[in-house]
Amino acid sequence: MKEFNTLFNLVYKLTGTPSQLKHIYKVGWGCIIADLDYTQAKDLGAYIQQF
Repeated sequence: MKEFNTLFNLVYKLTGTPSQLKHIYKVGWGCIIADLDYTQAKDLGAYIQQF
């Protein structure tokens, strides 16, 4: 989960806006495309639940 925290913090530092997912906030990212193994996908899901 640490890598996703780092990624989303980097996005915030570069853009000045927090990451938002469209299905939660009705604005923001519509999807995340990545080549994840099972553990990474599970960690991303856990991180997104913190939103």
